[in-house]
Amino acid sequence: GWLGTTKQIVSKVTQHLIENEHCNPKTMLAYIGPCICKNCLEVMDNVIDLVKKMDFDTSPYYYKTDDSHYLMDNQGLNKQMLLNLGLLDTNITVSNYCTVENSDLFYSYRKYKDSARNITIIKRKSPSK
Repeated sequence: GWLGTTKQIVSKVTQHLIENEHCNPKTMLAYIGPCICKNCLEVMDNVIDLVKKMDFDTSPYYYKTDDSHYLMDNQGLNKQMLLNLGLLDTNITVSNYCTVENSDLFYSYRKYKDSARNITIIKRKSPSK
């Protein structure tokens, strides 16, 4: 969600893999799964204030809809973090599914407001010998 994005979790984990696990960003593959899309993720000023503090130009990833509300592209922000670390655009796949628009297929906290969990999987293939 937006909180993990504003804390730049994707950047921190990927940076760790590059620096400590000696992963090559040019050969890394990333999949950004189903989540609330940029047409449905409405946030307020306080969230955008956090987005603006991220360590790259985030202005292409949100726009103001009224005095205190914005629509935000969470997937775009996470993809940009990966690109900034050297992953190739062709190696990053972004799901087209919105969890709000497809709530019959996916859990959406925004829609149901109860507790459910999503998962992140990181797999490292052993180098071939």
